[in-house]
Amino acid sequence: MRVTGYVGKRPILILIDSGSTLSFVDQGLARKLGCQLKPIHLQPITMADGSRLKCSYTCSHFTWRLQGVTFHFDVLLIPLGSCDMVLGIQWLSQLGTIQWNFQTLHMEFSWQGRRHVLRVLQGPKVRVIQGAHVPQVMEQGVHLCMLQLLPHNQSAAEACSAEWSCLNLQQEAILAQLTPLLSESSDLFSDPTGLPPSRGLFDHRIPLKPDARPVNIRPYRYPLKQKDVIERLVQEMLDSGIIQHSCSPFASPVVLVSKKDGSWRLCVDYRELNRQTVKDKFPIPVVEELIDELAGSTLFSKIDLRAGYHQLRVAAEDVYKTAFKTHSGHYEFLVMPFGLTNAPATFQGLMNHIFRSFLKRFVLVFFDDILACSASLEQHLHHLQ
Repeated sequence: MRVTGYVGKRPILILIDSGSTLSFVDQGLARKLGCQLKPIHLQPITMADGSRLKCSYTCSHFTWRLQGVTFHFDVLLIPLGSCDMVLGIQWLSQLGTIQWNFQTLHMEFSWQGRRHVLRVLQGPKVRVIQGAHVPQVMEQGVHLCMLQLLPHNQSAAEACSAEWSCLNLQQEAILAQLTPLLSESSDLFSDPTGLPPSRGLFDHRIPLKPDARPVNIRPYRYPLKQKDVIERLVQEMLDSGIIQHSCSPFASPVVLVSKKDGSWRLCVDYRELNRQTVKDKFPIPVVEELIDELAGSTLFSKIDLRAGYHQLRVAAEDVYKTAFKTHSGHYEFLVMPFGLTNAPATFQGLMNHIFRSFLKRFVLVFFDDILACSASLEQHLHHLQ
C-alpha cells in the first residue's frame, strides 16, 4: 500500500510493505530534512529483485505523521528512489492486530486507544503538465511519460499540417526521381553470387612460421537448435560459392556469434592458426591521425561496405589453410574470412590502392568504412560525382 505521510509540513510517499523485514527512509531525503545520521557497521540489505545494498547509516526516533497520528521509529537509511519511506514488519508488528482488506486496499488498526484506518493513495492516473514544470516533476521520482508537441493555436495547427503535406509531397517527388535510377542499377543492390575477381598482389596470403604444424581442433559442442543454424549458414555460403568442401589437414572450429538483431553469424576460431602465422608489417592507420585530416571539413558521406572481407580472394596456394570443421562436414574459404590475423592489413592495403588518388584530399579509409569529407557543398557534390 502507498499512503501519504508528513514530516513537519513536507508530504512524503510511504510504502507499507509486509514483505519487507525492516523499515527504511531514503538516504537523500533524510539529509534534506536535516536528520541526524548515526554511522553503523555495514549491514547487507537484500532487495526484492535480488540485488544487495550495504546500509551504513541509521536514524533514531525518525518522526512522521499518518492521518494525524504521530509515530517515532528507528529506521535504516538506503537509496530508495521510487518512494520516500518503506514501513515493514518491524513497524507493523508494533500495531498489534491489523485488519487488511486487499480488495479495497485499506488497513485498520488500534494505536494509543484509538481506531485508525489507512487507505491507499488515490491520484489521477494521467497527469497533464506544461513544459515549464517538466524538470520539477521529473526530479520527484520515476515516471512513465508521453511527450506530445502541440501548436498554440488553430492557425499554427493549420500551418503545421500544411508543412507536413509539403514534406510528404517533396518525399514523393524525390522517390519518383529515384525509382528509375534504382531500377536501372538493380544489379548493384542485389546479393552477390559467385566469387570476386582475383586481385593478384592483394589476394590474401597466410605465411606460416618454419616450425608450424597443421591446426586440427575438434568442433565445439552445440545444442541441437544451434547445430541447425550452423548447417543453414554453411549451406548459404556453399550456395553463394564463397566456401567449398575440403580435405585439408587444417581444421579450425566454428563459433556462433549472436548479432544485435537476434540473428546468428558464423565465425571461425582461427586463434591457433594466427599464433603460427607470420605477422604482416603493413602500417594500420591510427584513428587520431585520421581525425587530424578532417580539419576544416563540414560535410561528410560514409560508405560501410557489406561483408567487405569477402570481396577479396584467398591466394590459391593458401586456401587449404582456412579450412574449418563443423559437426557435419569439413570446408574451406575461397574468400578472405573474418578472424585471420593479417586480414585487416590485406583489406586496408586494397582500399588504399583503390583510393590512392583521393587519400588525404577528401577520402579517409579505415578498414571497411570509407568517409568522404569536404569543406563546402559544391566540393562535396563534385567529389561524390
